[in-house]
Amino acid sequence: MIAILQAKFKVFLHRPWNFIIMTIVSFASAFVFSQMMTVQSESGLSVPIVAGNEDMKSHDISEQLLQTKEHHFYWLSEEELAEQLARGNIEVGIILHDDYFEVIEGIRSGSKEIVEQFIRSAYQREERLMVVKQHVNEQFSSDEAEEKMTQIQSASLFSVKQKTFKQKETNEVESSYQPLFGMTLFLVIYTIAYPVLNIFVEREYGVWDRMILSPMAKWQMYMGNLIYSFLKGYIQVVVIFSVFYFFLDVDFGGKFIAVLLLIIPYVFTIVALNIFLGSLVKTIQQFNALIPIVTISMAMLGGALWPLEVVESKIILMLSKFMPIKYGIDLLYGLVAYDLPFSELMYPFSILLLMGVLMMGLGIHFIEKRHV
Repeated sequence: MIAILQAKFKVFLHRPWNFIIMTIVSFASAFVFSQMMTVQSESGLSVPIVAGNEDMKSHDISEQLLQTKEHHFYWLSEEELAEQLARGNIEVGIILHDDYFEVIEGIRSGSKEIVEQFIRSAYQREERLMVVKQHVNEQFSSDEAEEKMTQIQSASLFSVKQKTFKQKETNEVESSYQPLFGMTLFLVIYTIAYPVLNIFVEREYGVWDRMILSPMAKWQMYMGNLIYSFLKGYIQVVVIFSVFYFFLDVDFGGKFIAVLLLIIPYVFTIVALNIFLGSLVKTIQQFNALIPIVTISMAMLGGALWPLEVVESKIILMLSKFMPIKYGIDLLYGLVAYDLPFSELMYPFSILLLMGVLMMGLGIHFIEKRHV
């Protein structure tokens, strides 16, 4: 087993470019997507508004929209709005009227619903204030009515306290964690797949048949290759997380070492997954074709490309429970975002180990059965 590991690492030192390229691609993907999500979460949507009449520029609704921090609203003329929409420079524009508003969509996206709901809330709030103001003016003098309205606008009818369903206190989590965890766990599958592929290449070309004649036991041959595949994938994850931690000020909730330890069962499960997939195909070409299909599907269903919290389909949510990447992200988020104790992280941890053991056992069994 030690001899196999030494041979594998010597080959790796002579030809490290595949590992280096995959690590760079994984880091770049996580970095770019995290920056995009961070900018979007901080700045919100940029939405042009047009006054349906001159009075709307001084209307309370307009002032409310311009002062909001959730999105960036700015004035345009109707001609400028039409020109920007025609060029595809903006996704959606708003025309404000006294009692209603118009939404003009330039590029089909989810922004229309978000903006429409936000502005509708502003109109509804203004309508409620007008009703309240009418009642106050009927009951109080002008000076008292103005004072009452100021109190009503500044006061809250009730207080809201937010808590997670998992714990008493919640930690604010940067939106950059989602692409960082998702893209890293997604792309490491490819890094692990290529060392596992060597097992099938060696068996196909008779290398294992010659090694069986040596004093080395078969389990040592398997362990040497699997440990090498595991270490190669694990080192890639450690390198990516370390760059984010030491150079990009991503603190992982102050649990960097724990994150590196909790990622171990996920990497083990991905090694087992590649062994299992390899046992289902007959040729190396079939394995190369199967890996991207399974990997991309697993990333989409498991929450690597977008949070599962935004998914409403019950079928997709059900399928996600069979994806190892879901439990890997659950482990990292449970630790970093919710500060859960290890006892509560045991569920995704145990699921990953169970998946890994089952797929590893079935994969090796199918390989040996076919080889005999």
